[in-house]
Amino acid sequence: MRKIIVIILVLILSVILIWPSIKKDSHEYIYVNDGNKLLQEKSKPPEISALKNLNMLVNTVSRPIVIEINDDKTTVENLNIHLSSSNQAIVADSGLNIVPQESGAVLIVTPIATAIGVTNITLTVTDTAGDHSSAKFRVTVSKRKISAVALITNLINMNESSEPVSLNDLTVEIDFEGLNWYELVINNYLQTQVSE
Repeated sequence: MRKIIVIILVLILSVILIWPSIKKDSHEYIYVNDGNKLLQEKSKPPEISALKNLNMLVNTVSRPIVIEINDDKTTVENLNIHLSSSNQAIVADSGLNIVPQESGAVLIVTPIATAIGVTNITLTVTDTAGDHSSAKFRVTVSKRKISAVALITNLINMNESSEPVSLNDLTVEIDFEGLNWYELVINNYLQTQVSE
């Protein structure tokens, strides 16, 4: 009985001491007809650069949006690039025009004429190995543009007799450098207090 316990302990210790030196094989293999195996690196999904939300005025076309796309196995020209809009009444899928470039693609967004609202655009890229990645961004189409400074100034100067402002119809244009919202509000408040 003692011999069996000693043998079991020796085996357990051997496994414990040897196990860390055994490396797991993280590669995939394909087997050819003659029975030999060939190393095949595991494919990675395509990489898509971060996409920024887009604000547009009604009845306009977006500027060209450069999208960086990289894949470890497939050239950009051979990638399957699919775009879809969550709100076809604002931007139809046919209004999403993408042209592959050397290191990615260029996208131009054309909303439906006179349409105002918000839609989410999903970009899905699939490589020849079937791996895919997706990225989303929001497109907001609005009636008119107002600067951030003018919007905050108007909101600060509102009183009970002021007409309500519909923020849904506005595109706020950031027209100030280096100020955060707190500083912008405080600066406008102080300016209105001094001028009174």
